Amino acid sequence: MGYPAALTPIWLRYAEQFPVTRHLTYLNHAAIAPLARPAAEAMIRLAEEACRWGSYHYADWLAAYDGLRRAAARLIGSGADEIAIVKNTSEGIATVANGLDWRPGDIAVVFREEFPANYFPWVRLERRGVRLRWLSIYDPLEAIEEACRGARLLAASHVNYLSGYQIDLEAYGQI
Repeated sequence: MGYPAALTPIWLRYAEQFPVTRHLTYLNHAAIAPLARPAAEAMIRLAEEACRWGSYHYADWLAAYDGLRRAAARLIGSGADEIAIVKNTSEGIATVANGLDWRPGDIAVVFREEFPANYFPWVRLERRGVRLRWLSIYDPLEAIEEACRGARLLAASHVNYLSGYQIDLEAYGQI
């Protein structure tokens, strides 16, 4: 049974962009995810252009990245110069962990239940003298706020990869 276009549930409109949903109920939360049709088509266009023209259109590719940065900045209320385009979350977290000017005694607040990519980069910093304050995602906000006093960084996932538990982003943002 079909739906009138205006009444099509939003999940169905998104599901239609993922051909994998025609023959699978896809429950994998991350790692190697199926491509959305528009993303796959854009990748094919870029690959064909690179095969035909090499780097001739490189300036156009950079302009597309700049446009993406500006759009992301508008979405979250930041400057485009604060947006980095990375391959995945793991690369982004590692870039932050290794890119900050950490000093011995600096403090990072991290959660025991994190996905390995948001756990091990911080553990590695202990060798450089960074102190980690370990919490649970289930700790009350007051405990998290207290742990963040004097900390340079709070590393938290919006949705926990195992339990699906969601943190209150607005409340965390106020810390």
